Amino acid sequence: MAGTVSTYKDIEEIPFQEIADSPTLKYYTNWKVFQQRLKAPDSKEYIAEPSWIARLKERVTDYLILGKDVEQEVSKVRLSDVASNEDILAEIGATGKMDYIHVQRLTKGVKVALPDEEESTLLIVSLGGDGYTGHHVSLEVGKGANLELILVDLGGIGNASLKTFTLSGRLCENAQVRVTSLSSHGETAVYTKRVYRLSSHAKLEVRSLYIGGPSTRVNEDAYLEGIGSSVAVQASALSTGSSWIDVLLNAIHEGERSKSLVTARGASLDNAFLSLRGIAIVKDQAEWSRSHVDVHSLILSDTARANASPMLEIHTGNVEEAYHSASVHSIEESELFYLATRGLSRNDAIKLLLDGVAGYSGVLELLGISLEGLMGQ
Repeated sequence: MAGTVSTYKDIEEIPFQEIADSPTLKYYTNWKVFQQRLKAPDSKEYIAEPSWIARLKERVTDYLILGKDVEQEVSKVRLSDVASNEDILAEIGATGKMDYIHVQRLTKGVKVALPDEEESTLLIVSLGGDGYTGHHVSLEVGKGANLELILVDLGGIGNASLKTFTLSGRLCENAQVRVTSLSSHGETAVYTKRVYRLSSHAKLEVRSLYIGGPSTRVNEDAYLEGIGSSVAVQASALSTGSSWIDVLLNAIHEGERSKSLVTARGASLDNAFLSLRGIAIVKDQAEWSRSHVDVHSLILSDTARANASPMLEIHTGNVEEAYHSASVHSIEESELFYLATRGLSRNDAIKLLLDGVAGYSGVLELLGISLEGLMGQ
């Protein structure tokens, strides 16, 4: 299919999303905003780097700043251009219109490789612009290699901007990768997909914070292909104002004795919408695996909406453990009153709760950034 999609006319025939596990999935993402912005011209101007990016550069051995071009400092990793559009589609597992828009209009794509047994701390920053921006990173981590990855995904300029940002990662045998991921989208509609494929005994840890825009769609997939591979995801999501965020976190078990832990906390405020979905799929060959999905959303205003949906799909009778939990909770006046008796105004109480949800992932603490400073940039 990838080779046949070459024009906008072809892309128009592709749905935004294939409906696979639920007929209601299409209602979780605000696709109409993407539809309105698909014809945005390519970005000519990009946002300036926030001041805290300079501090992050000092902490790493390698960095890549993606705008129209690439600013780089590389000492440990190997850097090259990505392969064909068809290869990108295969890497990310293209399933809908935004994937094909992404390769059709890609602004910049890079391939990053960390050799066997090497260690590196890598910063990748994706900056949005005043129109359409598309970035792709293909990441390969060699056997026994150890990578600390800081991933920063920022929106662009103006209320007509659109961005697609994809990452495909391959973790070879015994590789270890720790990802600290920050997404803050402002007025930009952003479609982002990150796909990690793990070989035997590879280990992936992901901490993510998402602060959405008018339409933020996040799809993070971990394919546990090898025996004894493992993934742990700890995510936070904040939707405020009129933001609309849909976060889908998937763990697909294909190797025996693989392990997944997917946890997420979110908060929705003002007129915003938030959807947190976690899915673990244990295939029939992935015997004696362990999976845990835990997603919880907090509603902080009368007009906000939120969803929390966990799902387990087990295809083998031999599992070590598999369970899930979820909740959607509204803050009650009695709880706000209790905080008021401790000297906190309503606004201070809401801020405290937002700080707590954002802090669940630990991203801001790890990066040394305050929530107030980030949202006020």
